[in-house]
Amino acid sequence: MQWFEIFVLSCILALDAFLVAFSYGLVSKEIKINQGLKLSFVMGFFQFLMPLVGYFLFKSTSFAFGQYAQNIDHWIVFVIFTLLGGKIIKDSLNQEKEDFSLSLGALLLLGIATSIDALAGGIMIYAQNLPILHSTAMIGIITFALVMAGYYLSKILNSLPEKILGIFGGSLLILLGIKILIQHLLDSDSIL
Repeated sequence: MQWFEIFVLSCILALDAFLVAFSYGLVSKEIKINQGLKLSFVMGFFQFLMPLVGYFLFKSTSFAFGQYAQNIDHWIVFVIFTLLGGKIIKDSLNQEKEDFSLSLGALLLLGIATSIDALAGGIMIYAQNLPILHSTAMIGIITFALVMAGYYLSKILNSLPEKILGIFGGSLLILLGIKILIQHLLDSDSIL
């Protein structure tokens, strides 16, 4: 039963990264394997790393850290997704649009933003007494695979006009940030 629990947790934690990769694929002029690999590697790495951090911080400190992280994580994700989504929309409306590519800094920010909730995943792994390295490795591998799938699935829609794709992709990121913010604000634990 442990492996099924880890698999489900991995898929849930990878959903945000999947949507980001899908949005990025929509605004890319062409789907390039190296861009997909970079995005998948960074997102998979941070989804591997953050549960480890959450696990060991929770194990070595009090529950206060987990509460503090839960009180700010949604704001960080909201700001990053809103700024990136706004940039994508702005660039798509620009008549002299160039191919949208992610800098190393933007890749790292996306990796962190999509994996902040994985800190809580590390706490869950600790609480369920699941094997930490196997769990985090599975989370990272599944995230890598789902990010690649999301990036390549966007190719299906790439025949639509670039402006529509840019507005849709940017809006998807902004809506994802708003969803995460509202979800955490409505959570009774975050309000306290």
